Amino acid sequence: SFGKFVRSPFHNEQQDLVKLFSLIDTHLRQSNSQQKKEALEKEVVWKKIYGHQPFKDVRLRRLCSDLIQLVYQFLSYNQYQKQAAAKQFNLVRALNQPDLQKYYTSAVAQLETINSKDSYRNAAYHLSNHTINAFLFNAPNDFQSKRKLVKNFEAADYHLECFYITKKLENYCSYISYK
Repeated sequence: SFGKFVRSPFHNEQQDLVKLFSLIDTHLRQSNSQQKKEALEKEVVWKKIYGHQPFKDVRLRRLCSDLIQLVYQFLSYNQYQKQAAAKQFNLVRALNQPDLQKYYTSAVAQLETINSKDSYRNAAYHLSNHTINAFLFNAPNDFQSKRKLVKNFEAADYHLECFYITKKLENYCSYISYK
C-alpha cells in the first residue's frame, strides 16, 4: 500500500511527508459529514506537522508537491513490479560484469524462460524482445559463443520486424476506423 511506501526509509526519508500523508489519510477515511466539519485548512495542517513554528505557505506547498511526486513514484514502482521481463532484463544488465559471469548466464536463462511464457504477442512484446536480444548481441562480454551471438542478432532483427509490422497494422486499422 501507499502508506507502507511513504513510511519506508528506502523510498522516503522525509518524516514531514509521513506526517502529511497520515493527516490526509485519516481525513479521507472519515465520513463525508466529518470531513466537512473538519476541513483540512493550510494553517491547521501546518500546525499538526510543524507545531508552533511560524506558518510558511511556500514550505507547505513544497511538502505537498513532494508528496505528489512520491505518489508518482509509487505508481511507477507498482507498474514496474508487474513487469517480470523488465525486472529480469535490468538484472541481466546489472550482472553484465566479468566477475559475475555465472550469475549473468543464469539471469539470461531466466529472462528467456520468462519471455517464452508470455502468450500475448503484441507490439510491446516484440519491442521488448528486440531490446533484450539487441542488448545481448551488443553487450561487451566474453561469455557468449559466436553461435549464441548470431542467434541474438537474428532474434533482435526478427522482433524488430514484427514490432514494425504490428505497429504499422495498428496504425492503418486506426486510420481506417476514423475515416
